[in-house]
Amino acid sequence: MIFILSGPRHSGKTTILKKSIPLLKQMNIPVQGFLSVPVFTGTRVKGYDLFDLKNNTHHPFLRRKGQKHWQEAGRFYFVPSGLIRAQDLISQREKGFLLMVDEIGPQEIKRSGLWPALETVIPNKNSEHLLVVVRKSLLNECLDLIGSNEIKVFNIQEQDVDLRLLQTLKNHYNK
Repeated sequence: MIFILSGPRHSGKTTILKKSIPLLKQMNIPVQGFLSVPVFTGTRVKGYDLFDLKNNTHHPFLRRKGQKHWQEAGRFYFVPSGLIRAQDLISQREKGFLLMVDEIGPQEIKRSGLWPALETVIPNKNSEHLLVVVRKSLLNECLDLIGSNEIKVFNIQEQDVDLRLLQTLKNHYNK
């Protein structure tokens, strides 16, 4: 099963996941993967760091300013070492863990960015424990890209989405 948390930009998708992690651990649901957390210069977002959920470490991931060879990601650029780290976290996931990926964005829809790692996990029988963040504007394209796998979408704009997501994950893990 693939779980998708979807909503508009800056609607709190990452915040919900961040708050859910301790609760998931209390429910004996092991978590790995990463969140994309903003990095600020004053009040302006200068980029995002990859927060490794298993090791609790931060790594530069996306920056507004990049170098010529850095892959573009909208208004940002992937920091090459951060992109490799994210791809490794996806492709080297451990069986039984809930793999969180924040987020599938425009580059993945174009089959670049994180997609090379994601496509090795998504059709896999072990993908039953995958939770990804997808912007609402990209949801249909993402669903087309993922294909016919069993998918459950949670819309952040619906009431109590955080509680419903946690309950669904708990039920899924207690099968």
